[in-house]
Amino acid sequence: MDIDAAIDQGAYISLDAAEVLSTFMVNGWPDQARFFQGFTKLIESASKAAKAQNPQIAVFGEGVALLLDEGNTEAAIQLEQFGNHLANKFEVDILCAYPLSLCTQQRQYEVKRICAQHSAVHSR
Repeated sequence: MDIDAAIDQGAYISLDAAEVLSTFMVNGWPDQARFFQGFTKLIESASKAAKAQNPQIAVFGEGVALLLDEGNTEAAIQLEQFGNHLANKFEVDILCAYPLSLCTQQRQYEVKRICAQHSAVHSR
């Protein structure tokens, strides 16, 4: 895949996770309407820019990891649930990554609760 071309075409959109979170977080909690409004625009934009007839859109998310790192587990779980609805509505793949620094013994229960929201979990 030619990443430079994808960026130029608008098919690859790189965003700062903390900045994106700030667009839909209200008092430490993800606002559903703001979340869907923002991600709907991004998904539609990437779909229009893709050259394939039926493009497969993937979203790589780091917001949940940021919320977990802040100790905001309930908001992280809510964000996972919003992501699941988004994936079903638009038939997109959502790929998540969590730094190993979050997978500590102290956070084992929180990480398991978050991973339970996923359709598949791969660990290395």
